[in-house]
Amino acid sequence: MITVYNGGCDSRHKTPLEVLYTGSDYLLLFVKTDAFFEVANKIMEVPPNTIILYDIGAKVHYGRSCPHYNDNWIHFGISQDEIKLPHALRLPFNAPITLKQTGQINELMRLIAIANLTNDVYRDKLLDSYMHALLYHIASLLQEMPIPLSHHKFYPAFSKIRLEILNSPQMDWSVDSMADSVNLSPSYFQHLYKEFFGIPCMREVILARLRLAKFYLSTTDQSIQSLAALCGYESDLHFMKQFKKNMNMTPSQYRASCR
Repeated sequence: MITVYNGGCDSRHKTPLEVLYTGSDYLLLFVKTDAFFEVANKIMEVPPNTIILYDIGAKVHYGRSCPHYNDNWIHFGISQDEIKLPHALRLPFNAPITLKQTGQINELMRLIAIANLTNDVYRDKLLDSYMHALLYHIASLLQEMPIPLSHHKFYPAFSKIRLEILNSPQMDWSVDSMADSVNLSPSYFQHLYKEFFGIPCMREVILARLRLAKFYLSTTDQSIQSLAALCGYESDLHFMKQFKKNMNMTPSQYRASCR
């Protein structure tokens, strides 16, 4: 039997959000906005319609760097006789997965959140049925997803480039230089990068630079001009425009919000 401990639907946060703790039960998150997750000790950005199933004892670290985060969430437990159910359904733990069809997931999680607040005589059985339906539906969606591209001959080289971007976003990155490093045309390189990682390569650079900028803004008193240069921007004006476009606030406003 699956027991629901707590849950919520359309949990909205008007301010930036960061959640960090060690889980004591199973947690299913359905994120409806851009967000970040820590996976294998690295922060990764994810688009809306991303789910993640946290195992018991897992490090839970997620959030959104700008305002208006929104998610559905369920904390639950599984009885010993069904403890192998997630593995039998091949549901991955602690790994964000972005799905295209999420309408039924949202509806089932909404029904679970509502039912959990009632005193219905069949409440526990109803929640158990909803949870089974939810997990089976997620499993069916995952089976319909295309086979991972990690076997592709260019995947290791692209993974190395991506790691360099995330670790050193301030470098002078360009599509041409990245494509040249793996002897591919710029157009084919961009196509493969998005196919591998679900994000355009230069968008990856922008987000990595902004993460670095947020770190400096929240931990130092450096001027905006010097901070922009440290993050790879030749113009502090360009940096400020890009920051506000992506974060819905200026660098100075972000620094003030952190303090």
